[in-house]
Amino acid sequence: MSNSFDYTVNDIKNALKKTGLKNKDNIFLHSNLGFFGKLKDINKKYHFVETFYNEIRNIIGKDGSLIVPTFTYSFFNKKPFFKKKTPSVMGIFSEHVRKKKEAIRSNDPNFSISCIGPLSEKFRYNTDYNSYSEKSFFSLFHKINGKILNFNFPGSTIIHYYEKLLKVSYRFDKTFSGYNNGKFEKWVVFSKYLGKKNTYHNPFPITKLIEKSKAAKVASLGKGKILCITSKQFYDCIKKEIKLNKFLLTLGNKKNY
Repeated sequence: MSNSFDYTVNDIKNALKKTGLKNKDNIFLHSNLGFFGKLKDINKKYHFVETFYNEIRNIIGKDGSLIVPTFTYSFFNKKPFFKKKTPSVMGIFSEHVRKKKEAIRSNDPNFSISCIGPLSEKFRYNTDYNSYSEKSFFSLFHKINGKILNFNFPGSTIIHYYEKLLKVSYRFDKTFSGYNNGKFEKWVVFSKYLGKKNTYHNPFPITKLIEKSKAAKVASLGKGKILCITSKQFYDCIKKEIKLNKFLLTLGNKKNY
C-alpha cells in the first residue's frame, strides 16, 4: 500500500490561516473535500472529515460559528422534509456537521443550513417562509458580514440573495409546497426560468473575477484550494460588475475573466 500523500494536518491549519480565518469568525462553508487529495496518516472517512472540522473549530473558537448548507431541495422534488433526519445532499462535510449533536438546523425545506456556535438560534427559523427574504439565513448572514469559505467550490448559494437585492431580470419568486415535519407549508424561492438555459446559474466567472481582483484570499491545499471572502466584499464585487454585465452570474455571460 502506498504511503504517498498530498498534504498534512498542519497544512490544513496553515492554509486556513492564510485565507484570513481567525478567532470569533462566523463562516458559511461550501465544500468538496475529495479534491484536496490524500491526507497524511488518515485513511477512514470519519477521521478525514473530522480532521477538517476540528481544524476549523480550533481557529474560530467557541465564540465563532460554523455554518454549512444542508440543502435537500425537498419541495422541489415533491418530497417531505424532516429537519432531524432528512440527509443533506451537499457532500460529506455538510452531512458530518448536520449529524453532530450540537448542530442546529434551520427550518427551510429546500435550503436548510446547520450551524454550530453562538449564532445557531439566530438562524434557526425563517418566519416568512421565503428562502431569500430579509428574514432568511442568507439575509441575516449578509447583515453580520460573515465570511464565505469555499473548499474547492465555485461561488456560493448566497449569490442568489445578492441577485434578489440587485433585482435581476432572469429570476422570479416562485412558490413551492409540501410537508415540513408533517405540516403542510408553502415556501417562496427566487428561482430561475426553466427552459431559458442562458439564464441558468454559472458561478465560474465571478469566482475568477474575485480571485483576479484579490477581493478574496486564496490558499492552496494539496491538489485543491481554499477561498475566503466576506459577504460584503462578495456582494460589492458582484454589484459593481453586474452593472456592466447583467448576465455575469449566468450561462449567458459572454465576458471572459
